[in-house]
Amino acid sequence: NSKVKQIAAVKNDPDINIDLAQIDSFIVDLKKELINAPQSSREQIVKNLIANYQMKLDLLDKVLHQLPSSTIHQKENLNHEKVEL
Repeated sequence: NSKVKQIAAVKNDPDINIDLAQIDSFIVDLKKELINAPQSSREQIVKNLIANYQMKLDLLDKVLHQLPSSTIHQKENLNHEKVEL
């Protein structure tokens, strides 16, 4: 969540938001599937959940690495100042 907030603070890219929403949708679907799955299928579903979370983290890391770190810190400082007011 913190990585999503960092990216949202400096870069509002609709494509990134769409990709993240799709991954989140897959995760929700997998969680629903896990509830109703027979024991023999649960291990594979959990592996798929982990893979989707990893994909989301990789995407977030890739975007964060493309942003100048000074921009991220400036936006974070502004957000903290707004909260304190």
